[in-house]
Amino acid sequence: MAAAAKIHLSVTWGNDDADATLVVSPARWRRICAGKPVSASTWSYYEGTRQRVGFTFNDPNPGDLCVGGDDGAEHFIGRIEEARITGAPYPAQPSHATEFLVHEGGTLSMAGVEPPTSRAEAYDLAADQLTDADDLLATAAACPPLGWLLRREYENAREGLTSALAEPNLPATHPKRRARQAAALAAMPADPEAGLSVWLASLTQTQVRPVLRAVRTWLREKPDWSQEDDYLPSHTNAQGAALTYFRGMNFTDREALGIVIVEGEHPGSSYYAAELNEDPATANRTAIERGLGVWFRATRAV
Repeated sequence: MAAAAKIHLSVTWGNDDADATLVVSPARWRRICAGKPVSASTWSYYEGTRQRVGFTFNDPNPGDLCVGGDDGAEHFIGRIEEARITGAPYPAQPSHATEFLVHEGGTLSMAGVEPPTSRAEAYDLAADQLTDADDLLATAAACPPLGWLLRREYENAREGLTSALAEPNLPATHPKRRARQAAALAAMPADPEAGLSVWLASLTQTQVRPVLRAVRTWLREKPDWSQEDDYLPSHTNAQGAALTYFRGMNFTDREALGIVIVEGEHPGSSYYAAELNEDPATANRTAIERGLGVWFRATRAV
């Protein structure tokens, strides 16, 4: 098995004419990233002269870095992230952390959340939940896009009756059928809002089957993002999943991380999101220090 790669930290001081590079193991790097005090030494070079220097991490505060010489000189006092680090990110991402992507403007999305592939998945609906008119109406009340479909089915049924009654020369053997169609059409207002519930309730089990088939087909299809985005449960997309996650985090931790919840930028806005108003590296250090299982990764330079 190949050995784990070493991590290199390089620091310069003076007029950038003195430097030192410390090589640490992954195990020691994890301690450093966790805010534990760690000390190590290496060689520095100044105009070809070599001298021993010590690196002190997280002392007195997490994230502090001091580089000093054997003679007591303090060559560098600053933060760990000011060093040039190769071989690993700083701080190191905990294996158990939930990862969030930081987009332009600080908008957060949860990594790994894929968009739903069907309306059944998006709306958490199963076809066997919808078996009759009452089920359809109750579900449509909570899922407006389903209501749109049912109104289209209503309009199609009304148009079908209108077309049937307009056919000339119907056989004389069909007067009762024609009368039933005329009565059904008379009971269906042109406005679906006014007639949908009455129409569905009037359908027999046999008559409601075509409507149920249309609903099942609709559930198997992908959502129409341009029309349904505002109605999809927030947790079904990556931005909404991040919003749900941080809504559930206590305010003190959220504030420490630099996260704000945005629920509409202005009246009528449909923008709802969790935003990170802090540098991702700083927020990651805070998360580690507070024992929060989150990690932020910028999708661009932020």
